[in-house]
Formats: sequence, structure tokens, C-alpha cells
Amino acid sequence: MILIMSKLGAMNRYPDQDMMRKTLGGFLRSLERQTDKQFRLFMACHDIPEGFDYPWLEWSSLRADLECEETNYWKRLPLSLDDPGEKAFYSYDSKSIDSGRKSIHAAITAGQWAYRNKLRDFWMLRMDSDDMLARRMIEAIYILGEQGVEAVYNKRCHIFDAKTREVGEYNYISSTTSNAIKMKIEGNVLSRWFYLCRNHTKFASDVRRDKIKAREVNWAYCITTNSGNSISGRPTLMRERWAKKIKMTKELSDRYGLGEF
Repeated sequence: MILIMSKLGAMNRYPDQDMMRKTLGGFLRSLERQTDKQFRLFMACHDIPEGFDYPWLEWSSLRADLECEETNYWKRLPLSLDDPGEKAFYSYDSKSIDSGRKSIHAAITAGQWAYRNKLRDFWMLRMDSDDMLARRMIEAIYILGEQGVEAVYNKRCHIFDAKTREVGEYNYISSTTSNAIKMKIEGNVLSRWFYLCRNHTKFASDVRRDKIKAREVNWAYCITTNSGNSISGRPTLMRERWAKKIKMTKELSDRYGLGEF
């Protein structure tokens, strides 16, 4: 099983509400189109948007009030998978802090689900909820796992301009936001989850430093840019530092479901 962890900001914090629904829809459809359906998505959020219902999707809300001014977050993280931990109310704070909190919460929620369902050996994959996974990526991770690989990352991916519908190649200097790692539950403790909750740029160096057998893959997913909603303020494709525009092809469109965007 592959447990995917992702997060969605409070909906009233998105400047472009229509684009938020488009990018979220694109992300979820890219999962629905996977050639291998052995996965489950855990989405940390505040308010749960209507119209996005899939049997493999589990929402986990941190909302404390109707306006999403506060977050019901961990005051003390669970020490084990049967430890309830302790929560308290915090201000929503910045979008980047909210994103970090939700990454941790999604990982904890996924781990607790695995423990309840008696999974002991599985993958966890980190994704942003405005990006699109390559159609055969779940299948590819399983194949790599059979070869003894325990961590998957990429530095090269595609990038899609949400407004101009242009596509490009994105060649980053370190690991990007889409990372996967083999997990084990030992007793009631989930090992390795913290690799997915740190700065994604350190994932590749961290797993290699710790002698975890890793594999770099290309074109695993497609970043969305120029949506008006990203925390990093992603610009048009032509202004992306690490991107180069390429021709849109049927193969690329099919790989990520761009024709349905």
C-alpha cells in the first residue's frame, strides 16, 4: 500500500477560489487515473471543500472555528501510534507555517490509519495538492520497491502554467516536493516519517546520508505554476528560474491529465 500525504490551506485564504478548485481537481484526478489503485490519500485541511469525493480520500480537518482564524493543532505530538497526544488552539499564522503543521498532521494521520489497519510495511508519498502525479507513478514505486529501493525522489519534473496552459521541463538543484519512502511500524512506533516532514530539498541528501537505498526518478509529477495561490508565489512558466518551455504533446497531456484541467 502507498499512503499519500498532502494538505490544503483554509479555503478563505486562497486569493483565486476558482483556480483553487481547478488545481485541487487536477491533483485528485491525477490520482484517480493511476494505473495502480493500491493507494490512499490523507489530506490535512481546515474546511473540507464540497464535490471532491473519492473512496481512497480521507480528509483530516484542523479547523477550530468557522472563519479558520484558529487551528486545532498538536501541543504535544503523539509519542507512539496508540498515544492520543495533546492538542491546543493556535492562531492560523502564516501560510508557510500552516503548511508545515499540516505536513506533520497528515503523516501522523496516515501512520495511525496504517496502525489501526495492521499495516507493517508500506510506502508514504508526499505531494502538494496543486500538483499532478504521473499516471504510472504508483505502479513505478511498487516496481522499485521490488528491486530493493526504499526511497524515491526527483530533481527533474514537468511544470504546467495553469493560466496559459504552457508546459515545460523543470530541472531543480535538489530534491523537489514529491518524495516517497518505505515505512515500517515497529511495535507502535512509525519509523522514518520525519523524512517527509522536513525541508523537501534535504530529502535526497538525508536518505543517502543515512544509507537508505534511494533512487532518483525523472518526470514523476507536474508542478502547477501561475495559479495565483501558491505559497511561494510561483510566476508564469517563462519566469520560473529552473524551467524551460517545451511543446505540449498528447503523451504529456495523458501522463498528467492536463487535457481535463
